[in-house]
Amino acid sequence: ATTSNRPPLPTALGRYLFVHSPPRLLQLATAGSLAIETLAPVCMLLFRGSGESATAMRIGAAACLVLMNLSIMATGSFGYVNLLSAVLCLTSMHAQDLPSNERLSGPWSVWGAMGWEERKATAVAAAAAAATA
Repeated sequence: ATTSNRPPLPTALGRYLFVHSPPRLLQLATAGSLAIETLAPVCMLLFRGSGESATAMRIGAAACLVLMNLSIMATGSFGYVNLLSAVLCLTSMHAQDLPSNERLSGPWSVWGAMGWEERKATAVAAAAAAATA
């Protein structure tokens, strides 16, 4: 594999938002992303219990991180780092946090037949394979 020293390239959406957004909005977006990147992992680590509030905090923190990574992917070409970060949010979940196997059908039935640890390992392996391809 060859490496490149090129900087990340903004997408058309990223260029449009940079040119047409007021500077204050860009500052708020930067502050928001820094807050999410700082607080969400702490919430996922602190709320490891199986209670209802711990589950809600864990899912909320993971959702914030995934949405932030999706917005970064939509506005710039930063390779696979954001994809891996989003997939790693799965490791903060417990089996009871996600949909039950009965709701999975069609091609997802294979995924439903797996145990939760197998699901996490498969998702991380798939992201790693995509990153090295």
